[in-house]
Amino acid sequence: MREALKRLPDTLEKTYTLAIERMNKGGHVKDAGQLLMWLLYAFEPLSIAQVTEILAVDLEDQTFDPDMRSLELENGTYEILDSTLITVDVEKVVKLAHNSVKEFLTQTHAEMHTSKMFKINEDLAHATICQTCVIYLLQFNKEGILPEKEDTFDEELYPLGIYAAEHWPSHMQNLDDEVPDHKTAKDLVISLLKDSSQFTYVNWIRINAPDHRSIFEHVLLENLADVNAQGGQYGNALQVACLRGNKEMVQLLLEHKADVNAQGGEHGNALQAASIEGKKDIVQLLLEHKADVNAQGGLYGNALQAACLSGNKDIVQLLLEHKADVNAQGGHYGNALQAATQMGNKDIVQLLLEHKADVNAQGAEYGNALQASSFKGYKDIVQLLLEHKADVNAQGGKYGNALQAAAVSESRNRLDIVQLLLEHKADVNAQGGQYGNALQAATVSWSRNNLEMVQLLLEHKADVNAQGGQYENALQAACLSGHKDIVQLLLEHKADVNAQGGQYGNALQAAAVSWSRNNLNIVQLLLEHKADVNGQGGEYGNALQAACLSERKDIVQLLLEHKADVNAQGGAFGNALQAASFGGHKDIFQLLLEHKADVNAQGGEYGNALQTASWMGSKEIVQLLLEHKADVNAQGGAFGNALQAASFGGHKDIVQLLLEHKTDINAQGGEYGNALQAASSKGHKDIVQLLLEHKADYGNALQAATVSWSRNNLDIVQLLLEHYTDYGNALQAASLRGHKDIVQLLLEHKADYGNALQAASSEGHKDIVQLLLEHKADYGNALQAACLSGNKDTVQLLLEHKADVNAQGGHYGNALQAASWMGNNAIVQLLLEHKADYGNALQAAAASESRSNLDIVQLLLEHKADYGNALQAASIHGNQAIVQLLLEHIAM
Repeated sequence: MREALKRLPDTLEKTYTLAIERMNKGGHVKDAGQLLMWLLYAFEPLSIAQVTEILAVDLEDQTFDPDMRSLELENGTYEILDSTLITVDVEKVVKLAHNSVKEFLTQTHAEMHTSKMFKINEDLAHATICQTCVIYLLQFNKEGILPEKEDTFDEELYPLGIYAAEHWPSHMQNLDDEVPDHKTAKDLVISLLKDSSQFTYVNWIRINAPDHRSIFEHVLLENLADVNAQGGQYGNALQVACLRGNKEMVQLLLEHKADVNAQGGEHGNALQAASIEGKKDIVQLLLEHKADVNAQGGLYGNALQAACLSGNKDIVQLLLEHKADVNAQGGHYGNALQAATQMGNKDIVQLLLEHKADVNAQGAEYGNALQASSFKGYKDIVQLLLEHKADVNAQGGKYGNALQAAAVSESRNRLDIVQLLLEHKADVNAQGGQYGNALQAATVSWSRNNLEMVQLLLEHKADVNAQGGQYENALQAACLSGHKDIVQLLLEHKADVNAQGGQYGNALQAAAVSWSRNNLNIVQLLLEHKADVNGQGGEYGNALQAACLSERKDIVQLLLEHKADVNAQGGAFGNALQAASFGGHKDIFQLLLEHKADVNAQGGEYGNALQTASWMGSKEIVQLLLEHKADVNAQGGAFGNALQAASFGGHKDIVQLLLEHKTDINAQGGEYGNALQAASSKGHKDIVQLLLEHKADYGNALQAATVSWSRNNLDIVQLLLEHYTDYGNALQAASLRGHKDIVQLLLEHKADYGNALQAASSEGHKDIVQLLLEHKADYGNALQAACLSGNKDTVQLLLEHKADVNAQGGHYGNALQAASWMGNNAIVQLLLEHKADYGNALQAAAASESRSNLDIVQLLLEHKADYGNALQAASIHGNQAIVQLLLEHIAM
């Protein structure tokens, strides 16, 4: 014990010095230094939870990583900070162990060798704490990251949040202005104040409403080179301040000569930004500073339109008093009146009309104010506009006219508005817009009173057979939408059940393809009204094909009972059987076969039913087709034949089945030529193996495999090489794609180099070029190809292997001309060092549009290149600087 006591330090200085040395040996001295600065200069005591948050902030990367929080908080703190220096009380507050620790750290430490481990001074501490706080706040950069209530903040989840929000400005104010290296802290503060997403700034305000005008003035203004600097989502600082409703900041920026009419950003200018946010006091301030009340631009076109959208009548009134143009056009809503009508603000609409707003002004999505209010369901505004002589039949906009807009609306007032428009002489048969006319629009709507709406329009003499619009006529629209009661009503009013046109050709096909629960009943109803069961046209050719694709066996059965032609041709899938093959519905398929469907009928995207089922991987249907004598070798369609389709799709079981039925394994045709090439290109190794076992002709399969980006391509190449030795252009293909392992494999099998070296050189695959050269590949035009690729290392490698620097031929004549044309200064220099003949290189460089061409011309001239036709080439291409340079050398 006495010996141990003798070894204790005899002074506090030595005690604390040893503590710091222990922290250094433990590898925690950096974190320790940061925490000690907090303990010395923070404005409040730190809790254990706050300490662990501080340690999760990376000052170098300027990030906060929650995963770096220590789970064992108290033990973790003692692991970093020696217990000689700190203590943790019962309330989990971390403190310096004694006042002498503070004295040592602030006075003695700087003069001792431990200061080399970490520095501590007041200015550095405030800078470090300020940075830590701002980085911590930058994590709140998303909407909804904080609770909805303004007065709630989860300190358990974010222990450092309130301190950081409240005190970073104070730490900023304590920085010594005479110290130049506070740029990092100031940059972080600027990123917080000018955050383009707004959320970080807004969330900071929500955590702790600041009162630090001096911070804004000191950091944001004195440290920004230009108060009018443009950029970001909101254009400039003044626009951002207006959006945030920060009048003090707006005032401050204006005092520092911010341009009140600066354009840019999402809202165009500051006045529009303040107007959309409904900040009347800021709008007033901007107007007093001569803001242009009619400035155009931004999302809403002008300030008046923005104010109408905000719904702030006082701002609208203020802008009008300052001579805002009530009929100014532009912006998302076209004009102020249409913006106000879409927002449903009758008072603002009334105010605009009193100021002579053009009630019939055209533009934007809904064409005019009447159509906008009709679609939105604002009956009182519709009434007001009509009283001000709105043209009830004005054309334009998404729905063509107000009546169609009201008819398609899902508003509870739609029926009343339609009635009101009809009372004001709306043309019930006006054509145009998305749905062609009001009747078709009404049949599409899913509002509760749509039957009444259709009834009302028919009572007003709506043409039940009017053509046009998205669904061609009202009957087809009602069938597709599944409105049986409306279909019944239209038929009672003499709708033409067999009218042709539109995406689905006729009403019966539309009903057959519909996913509505009522479509079987609608099909039955149409057939009872003499719908032509075999009517042709539309996307699916006929109703039977449409029903097969929709996998509705009940409708298929009903159509067949009504004598639908099971082999009718046309449509996307050629016939019903192919459509059923695509859908993979075995029961429907069986039903069609029972009704004598032609199993070998040709047509459609996939040629026939067997190819379709093979491509889709429907083994049961393939089996069924083969049992019904489907031609296993039938040609046509995207894949040429069924075997190629199954091979491409990777369906080994179907490939096996087709082979068992004597399919021609080497049949040619289709996108991939044959089955083996299709399987090789898609990387289906097991199918390649199966086809090879059945004596498939290799053809271009090896080349297809080398080009493939499949993970299995090396295995497939190996497999193919084991079966034959005619490599064709496989080596060239692999070289071009950069598959070094395949190139190695091919070379081991004595592949002919062909143009492989040139292919690899053109793509800059240096490792493959090296490999080919080691196998004595002929250079050919590889050097020129490498010059075009711009890969200097490959050029260097070829030259080291004695490539002929002046070899002639190819599109660019030789390597130097190729490099000159591409504007690659470094490669031109390299070629010249290897005694490249200038040839027409000077002309090529003069004609090049590369930004480096002037340097290359200078380089060539220094090597005494002949001017030749270079002056003419430069003149033709408008290279003024090169023309000047050439003339200077000619004069010399």
